[in-house]
Amino acid sequence: GAAGADAAGDSCQADDHASVLQLRSEAAGAQGERPAAPTAPPPPSSCPRRTGTRCFLSCKQGILGPTSCSQGKCVCKPGYCNVKGVCFKDMGKFKTKVAPVMNSPAQFPGEQKGIKTALVLSGGGSRSVAFCQGVLRALEQLQLTGGVDAISAVSGGAWAASVYTYANVSINDLLGKATEPAALTLAEIAKPPAAMGKTATARSLPLAAHYIKEGLPLNRVWVHMVKDMILKPFGLDGVDAYLAPDAKAVERIRRDNPQLKDATFHVPVANRPKTVVMSGTTLAPVGYKPSPDNAVSLQFSSDFSGSPFWPDNATVDYQTTVLDINDRKPGLKGRAIGGGMVESFAWGGGIPEVSPADSLEAGTVVVDAPAEPLSLARVIGISSAGPAGALEQATNIPIEANTVGKLVPEGNIWSYRPGGGGGGQAAGFQHATTYALGDGGNIDNSGVLAMVQRKAQRVVWVCATAYALPASEEVCGKSIIKRSLAQNMDPMLTAMFGYYEPSVNVHGIGDMLGLTDTDVGQFLQHNEIFARVDLPKVMCDLAKLREAGNATVASRTLAVQENPWWGIPGGYDLEFVIDYNDKFEGFVDQLPRETRDAVRGQSWAVPFELAKFPHYLTCFQNVLDATALTNAQVNLLSAQAEHMVLAAADIFRRAFGS
Repeated sequence: GAAGADAAGDSCQADDHASVLQLRSEAAGAQGERPAAPTAPPPPSSCPRRTGTRCFLSCKQGILGPTSCSQGKCVCKPGYCNVKGVCFKDMGKFKTKVAPVMNSPAQFPGEQKGIKTALVLSGGGSRSVAFCQGVLRALEQLQLTGGVDAISAVSGGAWAASVYTYANVSINDLLGKATEPAALTLAEIAKPPAAMGKTATARSLPLAAHYIKEGLPLNRVWVHMVKDMILKPFGLDGVDAYLAPDAKAVERIRRDNPQLKDATFHVPVANRPKTVVMSGTTLAPVGYKPSPDNAVSLQFSSDFSGSPFWPDNATVDYQTTVLDINDRKPGLKGRAIGGGMVESFAWGGGIPEVSPADSLEAGTVVVDAPAEPLSLARVIGISSAGPAGALEQATNIPIEANTVGKLVPEGNIWSYRPGGGGGGQAAGFQHATTYALGDGGNIDNSGVLAMVQRKAQRVVWVCATAYALPASEEVCGKSIIKRSLAQNMDPMLTAMFGYYEPSVNVHGIGDMLGLTDTDVGQFLQHNEIFARVDLPKVMCDLAKLREAGNATVASRTLAVQENPWWGIPGGYDLEFVIDYNDKFEGFVDQLPRETRDAVRGQSWAVPFELAKFPHYLTCFQNVLDATALTNAQVNLLSAQAEHMVLAAADIFRRAFGS
């Protein structure tokens, strides 16, 4: 959508728990338009202050925001409003810019337009952080980051991108110094990683237990975990902070909106890529079911955020999730989603308070300010909310809707409404509705499509996959990839070449339960941008490199196919570099014998820690935590990723400029 806000938290009660976002959405509802979900009558105040949390003498300020204890309940202090259990400052109205993209790459706003060379960091949780740290360390050594016009990142890749872009620390402290494979003894790799890699060792389960015990609304738990693991070491974890592209933009925003004069803004660090797009997924209105035919990409950047295109240049439909016939709501038909973007500091406000024609001409509008800021914490929390798509599917079962369903982040989203005839023109605005939001990997874990939407000419894809490459004999000289083989390859890759299908989830518990990929929240059916015949060629290049003991980095020029769902016109050639995470024997051969033996499963000292190198699991690689890797796992993967780039330096120089 063109604008949204994370309305994370438990369902609201009619008297004092309703969120400001819901109130504004209901007040602005279009005449005759069915609401996305039943809501209670709004309270008399547009700024409810009672959080619903019980207290004795005092409230937990660090959890609930500025509150006081009144008659046994936590109440927001004057000037602050309850947003589903947490207090945020009431900002009134914002003057902001909007950008109707409307299925035209030429209409992207600001520096998101005219991108030539993009560095793309895939998802993969802590594995992706470790891999990306090594890649970035090598690119800094080669002095090539100046040739990066934009970074696109998803999920774990967004964890790495956020720190690289916004953390104001030296490159050596952030990424670590250059490594020598021969010096990487088991004792050496067991030392704490550099600052970025250290975030991948942070334990998530104790944080989750802490926040649940302290009474944080469930929809906020994941975002708070992520902010503490990834951003807190750099002072970037404030949930009341805003985003902006540079100091000049902050000055203009504050001039137009004096109420923001004391607000914190995070801006990209000088001499690092300024344009960074971090993607999540808009799943469905709360109470309705996401599907491959209505879930769309939700893209965040420091300047503008939203869903830039209408899927298939049209509207979408949603089915209700509730099975109980007495609770069933009618489906939603002909809902607009996307079509444009809004400045990130205003993401989450009401629709523009001008006529659609005026807003398209002038680009500057007045909106109700978002009840909760779009902080960097919320951006990377939404982008990495991996279980959200599956949990939204689970809400088909009423008991699940009242338990795990409450873990899904939510956001208030308004959209441009497409005009008739499919001409790529807006016919007005669709009022805000609260949507469930999910991981960017629910729709595209690669991050590549966001840059092809912007018609990038060169894409360097850092593919932090957990899938080993196939044997060369399975792909070389083939005109197509066999279905059985494609199902055992990384779906974020095969989907781009038209091989994806919602097959039985052959990896893990999904196979035992007979669940399809769609059932577990993977909606990749509309992601084809390259010809099917090109996948065997790409995989052959990579497989031969691996079998020769070389770094699995390959470059090909591929014809971009038309993809109306993503608003991609096609018809041009893309220089596509893949930096694929697989074992680099040339690197392993240089390791000290004890480390080399551990990697090859020939050591009794660390029989399990490095057994899956380099394809660590995204979740529960180590049994004591859901996301954390060990120091050794992070350091060794980062070092291999670094030396893969150095070994293929000529390819990266051609892509980013010598």
